[in-house]
Amino acid sequence: PQLLNTIERILPYILAFLFSIAAFFVKILIFLYIYWYLAECVRESAYGWIRAPHGFGGLPTLKDMFGQVVNIIGCFAVFLGPFVIYTIFAGGMNIISWFLLVIAVFLYPMGLLSVLMHDSVRGLNFRTFIKSISNTFCPYLGLIILFVGPILIIRMIPAQEQEPLFSDVIFRFVIIYAALIGAHLLGRFYWKYQHRLNWDLEGDKK
Repeated sequence: PQLLNTIERILPYILAFLFSIAAFFVKILIFLYIYWYLAECVRESAYGWIRAPHGFGGLPTLKDMFGQVVNIIGCFAVFLGPFVIYTIFAGGMNIISWFLLVIAVFLYPMGLLSVLMHDSVRGLNFRTFIKSISNTFCPYLGLIILFVGPILIIRMIPAQEQEPLFSDVIFRFVIIYAALIGAHLLGRFYWKYQHRLNWDLEGDKK
């Protein structure tokens, strides 16, 4: 009886601990899958598809999902890294920080598109995608506005100290939906101007 009483007291803590570990790994899988799916949205839109890819038709491997996370977050780090590092050491925003941020925002969409379409960090060939930007300058500016506009609108929404759980869930869904739209627009940009970009990728429409 004493042993059973002891188990009865500690069992809820053990179950809670095991559940927290399981939830942690499930969250990681969801995180990896979302990034993989965004990359698939870009690629399928780049090759002319207008509907969202059927991601559950064939689940990707952990290697594939992790590779897309490396591509997307690595690309983000390359362009935003100088801005973040300089701002930290400078102790705040100044004119150089704003300059680095503008450059990062300007280059990131094309760099991300190049990395995803080449399916490798080797797509971060500055010489290649700088030339691509010059060949599609006006449409590319429009793409940047479509990317930055929603972010500015979200930043203008006044923050509340305590938001209801339901509002927080809705906000997260809106962010994910906006990311899917951005992925589609990025892919359609490639589909429409692939001849100007001239990356000569397998699957390009001639």
